[in-house]
Amino acid sequence: MRDFHAFDHHVRDAFGWQIAYFLIQLVGFQLLGVFIGLFAQIGFMVSHPSASSEEASAFLKDINVQFTVTAIAYLIVCGLFFLFFGVRKKYGSLFASFKDYRNYLWGLLGGVGLLGFQILYSVLIGFIFKAAGYEAPGVNANETSIRAMCQSLPVLCIIVFGVIGPFTEEIGYRVGLFGFTARFGKVLAYVLSAVIFGFIHFNWAALFTPELQATLPVEFANLPAYIIPGIGLAFLYDRFGLAASFTAHTVNNLYSIISSIIQGANGNA
Repeated sequence: MRDFHAFDHHVRDAFGWQIAYFLIQLVGFQLLGVFIGLFAQIGFMVSHPSASSEEASAFLKDINVQFTVTAIAYLIVCGLFFLFFGVRKKYGSLFASFKDYRNYLWGLLGGVGLLGFQILYSVLIGFIFKAAGYEAPGVNANETSIRAMCQSLPVLCIIVFGVIGPFTEEIGYRVGLFGFTARFGKVLAYVLSAVIFGFIHFNWAALFTPELQATLPVEFANLPAYIIPGIGLAFLYDRFGLAASFTAHTVNNLYSIISSIIQGANGNA
């Protein structure tokens, strides 16, 4: 007989909605970024009629513009999630785990554990690369971009990448993807949700752009630093609920953001 208590800490919802949450976060977020970027570029061309295509492309690459596009996409996705849960009167299920303070403690502990793993992994992968005669891989394109944004717009990045981003990703990848795939088996749910969570932080352009292919070793070397935490976040959600996984995700992101801000301040001192 199936053990329904194994899902006690999950946000209960129909499988169709779980798929929708996942697709909105995975596909919708990316499409929003494309469309918002396109509108931003059109606005730039309208306000600068004499600008060349190179100048328009440079405008989109500006770190503040990239942050604005990403922030708007996150806000729209977050707003959609709140709308869907609100209209269907599902806030009780969504925030059930937030009522128990112990879930925050488990999330804090889990977040510290994830940080510890990432630090150890960074040291280990650097040692392996150097032993093989290569330079330490450093951070991937995703982390490089976020660090630049954090140094340019620190307070806004704390809000967007430290709170809003983790919340939407936890709904998309834990409530949505993990919740849906867990119907077919917990092992499948852990593996699939962690792998997909890892690859959303992968720079896919490096596979198809010749000038970026030299960065592929860095991208692949950094994948475990996302996949393993993806398993940890799934465990926290599965065992303690959304409050725990969200807290751990937030702790992890805030540490990275604050570290980037401090490094930027020291670099500019």
